[in-house]
Amino acid sequence: MKLSTSTEWLYFHLWKKNPETQSSCPGVFIPDTVIYRWAQPYYWYFTNRNGQLIRKTKERIENQHLKEEVPALIFKLWKNITPQIYKKLKNNHSWLQLTTKVCEQCYIEYTEGTLESTFIINQSGLLREIKVNRLETLSNGVRVAVEPSTAVGLASVSVCVKAGTRQETLQTSGVCQFLKKLNLRGTQKRSREQIENELSNFGGNLNVKIGRETTVYTLSFQSSQMEQAVDFLGDILQNSVYNKSQIEAEKDAIYHNAVTNQNNQESVILESVHFTSYRDHFMGQPSHGIRENIHNITEEDVIQFHKANYVAENFVIAGAGNLNQEAFLKAVQNSFGNVQKKIIQFLLLILNNLTSHLLWQIFFSIYLYNIFFLKMTMRDDELHNVNIGVFFSAPSWTDPDFFAMHFFQRVLGEYQADKYTGQHLNTSDRQYNLLHKELGNLPDVTLHKCHYLPYSDTGLFGNYLFGNEVFANQMLFLSQMILTEYASYINQAEVFRARAKIFNELLAEQNSADVSSTIASQVTYLNRRIPRSEFARRISNYDQGLLNRAATRWFWDKDIAVVTWGPVHHLMSGSMYNRPIKRSTLGWYGNTQYISH
Repeated sequence: MKLSTSTEWLYFHLWKKNPETQSSCPGVFIPDTVIYRWAQPYYWYFTNRNGQLIRKTKERIENQHLKEEVPALIFKLWKNITPQIYKKLKNNHSWLQLTTKVCEQCYIEYTEGTLESTFIINQSGLLREIKVNRLETLSNGVRVAVEPSTAVGLASVSVCVKAGTRQETLQTSGVCQFLKKLNLRGTQKRSREQIENELSNFGGNLNVKIGRETTVYTLSFQSSQMEQAVDFLGDILQNSVYNKSQIEAEKDAIYHNAVTNQNNQESVILESVHFTSYRDHFMGQPSHGIRENIHNITEEDVIQFHKANYVAENFVIAGAGNLNQEAFLKAVQNSFGNVQKKIIQFLLLILNNLTSHLLWQIFFSIYLYNIFFLKMTMRDDELHNVNIGVFFSAPSWTDPDFFAMHFFQRVLGEYQADKYTGQHLNTSDRQYNLLHKELGNLPDVTLHKCHYLPYSDTGLFGNYLFGNEVFANQMLFLSQMILTEYASYINQAEVFRARAKIFNELLAEQNSADVSSTIASQVTYLNRRIPRSEFARRISNYDQGLLNRAATRWFWDKDIAVVTWGPVHHLMSGSMYNRPIKRSTLGWYGNTQYISH
C-alpha cells in the first residue's frame, strides 16, 4: 500500500499502558486519547511482520488484531512547520513525548528516518522490534524461538519452564531442587547411565538454573547433534521417573546444598531481602527450600508439582547458534508437541485439593507491589565485618522503567577496595561515581554491588555492602541517600559513563548458551525477543531528565527493606534508616523527632 500524500510522514508505534497493571503491553489501543500539536489528523495502519503496509483502519484496535499484524501510527506533519520544530519532533525523544502528550499514558517508538519519496516504508528505517526473530507457538501452546548464527560452530537450546520457588508451598518447599536432581536420574526410556553417557557426548555442558519464577535448562552441543539434544531435553523434562527410593537418596545432598549456601554471605543477604520484602508471600521463601522441610518431601509432592507446572503454556524453547530453523522447529514439534495443556493440569490440581495454595497466593499478592519499611537484623558477633542490604521496590519485566533500572545499575556499578582504588587510593574525589567517591572515604568498606531483580509483577533494586562494623551507619546512609539524590540531580558524566559501559557490554561476544537462555527468559516474560540493538537504542534515549523522573517514581520518598548481618549491636533503631533518609519534599521537617510537642 502506498500513502497518498506529497509531504513527509513519520512512522510510530504507540503502545498503550495498561492502567490495571501499570505496565506497557500491546493491549487495546484508543487513538482518541492522544493529542498531537504539530500534526494533522492521524490514521492507524497495519503492517505485517516484514514491515509492509497492508491495510488502514479508523476502528479501535482490539487484541485479536495483534496476532499477525503490527499496529502503527502514521501522521502527516503540518506544511508550515518550521525546520527547528521538525528537527525536535524527529530527533528528540523527550521533546517528542512532551509534544504528543503521552508521557503519562503511553510511550513511543519511531523510525530513524522519514518515509521515502515513494511513500513506501524503508526497511532500513523500520523499528527493530517488528523485525522479529522466528517465534512460533505449537498447537498445544509451547512457544519456540530461534536465533541462528553461523559465526560459531556450537549451538545451544534453553528450555525455560515457568515453575520456580514461587509455585511451591510451605509443605512442598524445596521440590524444585528435587526436580533438578531427579530429572537426570532416569526416564521411561533412558536409564541414569544412558543419560550420563549422552551428556558426555554433548560435552557435559548442561546448566540448570532455578529462579523464583522460572527454571531454565540450557544444553550446548555441536550443531550436528541438534535433534538428539532436543529429544534429550524433551525426554528428561516430560518422562522422568520419580520414585520413593530416588527421592530419599537425594534428600541429604539437597539438605547439604541448602546448608552450604549459607557460606556465601552475599547470597544470604539477597535471600533475606526477599524474605523481609515479601514476608508471607512465597516470593520471600528460600530458593533452596526450607531446610527443615526438605526431609518431608514425598513422592506425591514431586509428581503433583510436576503435573501442575510442567505444562505446555509454561514451556519456552529457545535455540541459538549454528542451527537450521526449520529442522529445529520440527525437532521441537516432535519432542514437545505432546505436552499437556494447562487446562487439563488445572483440573488435576483442583482434584488434588491444592486450590487453597492458589487462593493464598492471590490473597497475599498485594505484598508484591508495595514494600513497607521492614528491617531484619541477624546479629553474629563472631563475624569480623558487617553485611548490609538495602532495597527498594522496583519495576517488573513489563514496566516502562525496566530499562531505566538497568541504567541505574550501571551508574552505581560495583566497588571493590583492592581493585578500583589502587590508582587513586588517597584521592576519593577521583573515583568513578558519587557513591564510590563516598565509599572511598571509608577505608574499611571493601565491597559494594548493585542488584536489579525483576520478576513478572514486581522487582527489587538496591545495594549490597560489606565492610567493617565501624562504618555500618555510613553504609546504611549512603545506600539510600545516593539513589534519592538522583531524583533531583545526576551528574552528566555518570550518565555518559554508564551508557558507555552498557554499550561495551552489548558489543562483547556472547556464546550461544547465554543467547539462548536470554531469549528464553525474554519470551517467557515479554513474549518477544529484545535484540541488543533495541536495548542500545532505548538506553541511548535516557538523559538526565528521564533518569530524574524514574528515580522520583521509585526511590524518592519510598519505603525500603533493610537487612543487616554481623556485629550489628551498635546500630541504632531501624526507623533511623528509613524516615530521616526517606527523602521527600518536606525534608527533615517531616520527621516527628524535630517537631516540638
